[in-house]
Amino acid sequence: MEDKKRPPKKGKVLLKVFKLVLVLSLLIGFLGGGIALGMVVAALQDLPEFNRDRLENPSLPSTVLDRNGAFIGEAYNEKRIRHTFDEFPQDLINAFLATEDRNFFEHPGFDIRGMARAALSNLRGGSISGGSTITQQLAKQVFLHQGKVMDRKIQELYLALKIEKLYTKEEILEFYLNSAVVYGFNEFGVGAAADALFNKTLDELTLAEMALLAGIPNWPVRFDPRVGRIEDAINRRNYVLSRMYNAGYITKEQFEEARNEELILASRAKGEKENTVNQNYHWGPFMYAIEEAKKILIELYDYTPQEAHYAVYNHGFTIKTTINLDYQKVAESVINDDSNFPTKYEGPNQQEEASATLIDVKTGEILALVTGRNAHPHRNAVLRPVTSFRQPGSTIKPILSYAPAFEQRLLFPGSVLDDQPIKYPDPSSKTGFWTPENPFSNFFGLVTIRESLVRSLNVPAVVSLLEIVGIRNGERFAYNMGLSKYQNISGAAALGSREVTALEITAAYSAFANKGILAEPYFIKEITDRNGRVIYRNEPKQRVVMSEETAYLITDVLTGVSRPPGTAPNVRNYFRKTAALKTGTTDGRKDLWLVGYTPHYSLGVWLGWDLNNRGVAAGQPWISTIWGKIMEGVHKNIPDTPFEKPNNIVEIPISIKSGKLPSPLTPEEYIRTDLFIRGYEPVEMCDAFVEVTVCRVSGKLASDSCPPHHRQTKIMLAPRDYRVTTDIWSRGPGRRAKDVDLMAPTEVCDMHEGDGNIPLPRNLTAELTPQGIKLKWDAPSDLLGFNIYRKTPDSNFVLLNNIPLNVKEYLDKDVDKDVEYSYYVTGLTSDGTETRGSNTIKITLPSSVQRVTNFKLEFRNNRVEISWEPAFNATNYRIFRSTEENSGFTEIHSTSNLFYLDTNIEKGKTYYYYIVAEGASPSPTKSIQIPKNNGNGNGN
Repeated sequence: MEDKKRPPKKGKVLLKVFKLVLVLSLLIGFLGGGIALGMVVAALQDLPEFNRDRLENPSLPSTVLDRNGAFIGEAYNEKRIRHTFDEFPQDLINAFLATEDRNFFEHPGFDIRGMARAALSNLRGGSISGGSTITQQLAKQVFLHQGKVMDRKIQELYLALKIEKLYTKEEILEFYLNSAVVYGFNEFGVGAAADALFNKTLDELTLAEMALLAGIPNWPVRFDPRVGRIEDAINRRNYVLSRMYNAGYITKEQFEEARNEELILASRAKGEKENTVNQNYHWGPFMYAIEEAKKILIELYDYTPQEAHYAVYNHGFTIKTTINLDYQKVAESVINDDSNFPTKYEGPNQQEEASATLIDVKTGEILALVTGRNAHPHRNAVLRPVTSFRQPGSTIKPILSYAPAFEQRLLFPGSVLDDQPIKYPDPSSKTGFWTPENPFSNFFGLVTIRESLVRSLNVPAVVSLLEIVGIRNGERFAYNMGLSKYQNISGAAALGSREVTALEITAAYSAFANKGILAEPYFIKEITDRNGRVIYRNEPKQRVVMSEETAYLITDVLTGVSRPPGTAPNVRNYFRKTAALKTGTTDGRKDLWLVGYTPHYSLGVWLGWDLNNRGVAAGQPWISTIWGKIMEGVHKNIPDTPFEKPNNIVEIPISIKSGKLPSPLTPEEYIRTDLFIRGYEPVEMCDAFVEVTVCRVSGKLASDSCPPHHRQTKIMLAPRDYRVTTDIWSRGPGRRAKDVDLMAPTEVCDMHEGDGNIPLPRNLTAELTPQGIKLKWDAPSDLLGFNIYRKTPDSNFVLLNNIPLNVKEYLDKDVDKDVEYSYYVTGLTSDGTETRGSNTIKITLPSSVQRVTNFKLEFRNNRVEISWEPAFNATNYRIFRSTEENSGFTEIHSTSNLFYLDTNIEKGKTYYYYIVAEGASPSPTKSIQIPKNNGNGNGN
């Protein structure tokens, strides 16, 4: 604002001197007749500095906005909306003039008549008060605070004269209405009060509302209807209206209409503090913006932290952030929903907390930042995603163990490591060793990097870091990706022992999505001062942290985490578009993480207890639910987008037990296609499998003495060294890798001896019975016992009897219907030698009803006797008869028995019969001729 001097009304210096003398005389009378003029001089010696900036540039809130200019929050010591004089409605100006200073435009900063009245009151023994003009009130509010009343009155008058000398009346009134009128909840000026009380701008106010605003500053704790009684506020409003009417500012009709107007306040609860419980604020990004703005001001102007804090809360900056308010609301709604958590929100440190960080992978802009459940500075001011360092668990594995290996072309997704018990010297351990384990206490053996990462196996991650990548190379890679604490790490860092913030690790994952380019995360786009001048504009920074090929290989592997056997399949219940992600869980479930990304955005979600003294309840996929719901809301209007594969990524078939090209011995179930960088494809053939002949009985390599029926040629894993856990492993001894059982034996069978001339069991037969499959065979007398072997199409022969049989038949009751079984029998000689097998038979116990295959017809005693063998699974039989061979059959009887007597016959006729076992097809047809005399007929 330019300096302006108001010319005196009378224009004569002599008159001004006379008025000044008069003022001093009145002042002495005001202070008391016996007070020396020296007190005036003493008071002026303690006069505060006349800082014009406090008038022209009063404290203004700093406003935090999202990327599109939407409101996020305000930081202020004084809640103020600044207006120019022309923006104040005339009725509002008149309301204050009528109430506070009717002679404002006439006096030189003091009202002689008012001061005379005050002085007279003082001489009569009244209080030291009264006579303050609008200019004096302005001086008092802006420059004076505590102190002796008499000194303050002297200073107030002096400052009022100085203000009147420097500024026009319009400027003074502008200062006054912006700064010198204070309301019940720290609102300074009528603009802020109109917004707080009525949720209106000045030009939207009614006459009655203007009168209310003019009446409150006299005694805010009584006349502000949010604090005091509504009746007192209305009476004060009506008093202001009467003053306006008496001064001629409004008509009788306007006075009556305004006096009868209903007082309607904004829908904010009485007593609710605007600056602490504003539901329009988004506290996470608001608080972070304030902290980031302080750092920027310190950098720009070399402020101290205290100076930066004061500037943010008073200088009226506009802080434009990267936040997308639509995305912010999505994330807040999910994290504020108690149904997504094990426990209901009760307050700080009373339940699991959470944070969510959403970043644009191409720009580094932080688009959403949820700092906690129901985030609010008076509930918990922790900026969890930014300042809270927590152990990342397995989310560190892609960054620390595998991406560096891919980058150095030492490993690829199809490369194989041995997931088996390992140990490393550790003097700090009671056992002297560090023995990392997998989450579920098991070891898988030879596994690809892809499976290791999808299943989140610990042992391969440790092996990759310590034995392939090198721990120093790994930490350099992680530090370059923005993990600030990743220096001088130990091997345990491969499992997430070194802490990160959610912002750091979410940004690091964004580099995988952005083809190996890390767009450094940033939050403040621009800061402008109160005059609209840009004082800071962010310059986005990017750097290459890995090759495009490495980023894609990691991404392709992580897309499998949301599919079985991955660790986060429940994400697909909420978000089904293309995404790569990784879970992390620390010991005792004290930290749960899910960090993942699409080609557009990277999202990191953390769940845990602030005090880190409890674990998150198990049983539900809480973290997957939160991550999936946020990403679904964010990508609602974004089409599914695949990750772009670099041209020199090739896909070839490999053996998943060696990582090499499949050999003729590699079983089909162990062949997968996987990704490699062109020029680094495997060229060697798989050597993980061998062909061996084993004895079915002993399980060892078959010797020449093993009976042929026990010799089996198999493809098995080649033998390799393996370790079995001992007592130094925390989860117990006796465990080994699962695929050890698939390895070829190294010992030779010594169970079988003798020559091939020993007589064998023979003529093995089988029949179906309701109880099972009954086997019978023949054998020479010098065989003293027998063994029964059985197999299905999907299994090898197994021994059925626990002890040798001493009979030549066996009923196999443990059979399933519709399964083809193969059997053979061996014999045992007196010295315990087992013979070779008998003939092998195959038989199936059907579940369907079997047809009647044969029956008998006989004529006796003037009736036809019909009988048949039981059909398997049949429970009922139906008899059909006709006098013609191929037609005319009718059902004559139904029975569950195995015979029937047909007495309804005529002599000399021929009858044709067939039988239907209910549920099966008919039997063959048979006929019988009835004799003309009483002789017997013959069926055929």
